[in-house]
Amino acid sequence: MKNVKKIAQMLISEAQKENIYTIIRLQDYKSRSINAKNGKIDNANLTESTGIGIQAYTQNGHTGFASVDTILDEKRLLACLHSAINSAKTSKQSNFEKIKEIFEIEPTKAEVFQKPEIDPFTITNKEMEKDLLKFHSNIQRKYPQYALSNTASFSTNDWRIFRSDGTDVHFSTSAAILVSTVNTSGKEAGNEFYESSYGKGYELVYDSEEKSAHIKRLANKLQYSDKLEAANHVSGSNRAILLDSSMAGVFVHEAFGHTAESDNIYQDSPLLLNKKLDKGKVVAKPFIHILDYADKNDRGFNPYSSYGIKRNKITIVKKGKLNSLISDIVTAKRAGCQLEGGAVCETYEDIPVPRMSCTQIILDKNKTIPLSFDHREANTKEIQKVLREAGVFDSFSEIIYLLGSSGGNVDSQKGNFQFAATLAFKMTKSIVELIKPVSFSGVTLEALHSVEMAFGDPIGIPGLCGKFGQYIPESTKAPMILLSPNKYVTIG
Repeated sequence: MKNVKKIAQMLISEAQKENIYTIIRLQDYKSRSINAKNGKIDNANLTESTGIGIQAYTQNGHTGFASVDTILDEKRLLACLHSAINSAKTSKQSNFEKIKEIFEIEPTKAEVFQKPEIDPFTITNKEMEKDLLKFHSNIQRKYPQYALSNTASFSTNDWRIFRSDGTDVHFSTSAAILVSTVNTSGKEAGNEFYESSYGKGYELVYDSEEKSAHIKRLANKLQYSDKLEAANHVSGSNRAILLDSSMAGVFVHEAFGHTAESDNIYQDSPLLLNKKLDKGKVVAKPFIHILDYADKNDRGFNPYSSYGIKRNKITIVKKGKLNSLISDIVTAKRAGCQLEGGAVCETYEDIPVPRMSCTQIILDKNKTIPLSFDHREANTKEIQKVLREAGVFDSFSEIIYLLGSSGGNVDSQKGNFQFAATLAFKMTKSIVELIKPVSFSGVTLEALHSVEMAFGDPIGIPGLCGKFGQYIPESTKAPMILLSPNKYVTIG
């Protein structure tokens, strides 16, 4: 992203001749992935993309947008600019929505870089193949009877954002993920087990401690693969439920996080009243807090929004009460909430929208039972012992423990959700029984009101969020959480 300042200044000056305010958004993106399948390298991909997105604003806030896949061709850049300007003028003629708030923000100059320890784009194909196959074979030797796939993916995303007010924000993000997928074809119509690890760069592949933990977590699930066929069904019912960090994270991201994005003013959301943030609304018990915040070590780190606005540490729920929304410059004032700088776009070709980064659910210490182990690696008997010693079975004679998420769906407008678990167990004070995998479904706010206690520290789980077809790296952090029985929350 060197030597682009003159280009941006040229475009801004050209726009000012027509009394147009502009945001110039430059992106340099690289991604690389390699996949091993059943003992062999299956495919390897390299993607690079560079370009500019231009948002133009008339003096009364009507806006237009255009993009072009170059940062060097002056003729095409000027054509792109005038396309954005013409789009803004057409928006004015059509009396579309005005975004006057863009003129109210303070200019910013900043540089923030999330750098990997080892740049994955300096690693040779031969070395990458060797490293992935070594990891792959460590798992395949243990489970030769199953179909195994391992994928390592890396990306760097370099952004430079200029505004007519003098803003010049430069930031870059790096993401790495290592994914194992095991399909037990022929067992229960082919159950699929999934495990992932994440980091910033190629050091993830060299991290022997994390790779060992990764394999242990996968093994903890696969030990039940041959037992699922004989497992009993549990009928749909309202029971006490224990969610592992994966299921709890998916719940807080999908069911609650999307509901808390401020562009819901254009639709509906149980967190809004008359299209405004219902601040102070009780959405959970007073010991529960929900945040959206990613630091430099987290997947989903975006220190500045795609409008060049500093992203806050967003406290969505504080002491059980609704406090803020994941908001952007377009919708914050309309939604009646603080501007949090939550707008993100996947590429220079996209319009920014409010997005999550690392969505977290935290319970007060007096409602959290410490663990001396990672519950994802633990035998279910150890989990049962923790519940027994915490007196959980004195309050709830039977618990359904859900381990691992395998997808689901959400209606953020109505606040309904349904997620499928990879594994499920029925636990009492004296028994642990593997049951057929079940779904976890219900009404989002009712489920939050049912949260009773947590176990262990919040654990980061990597993801890829695809809102409006824009796919960006994100993550969640959650401990194990216990929900009391609720007629609006069902397993089955």
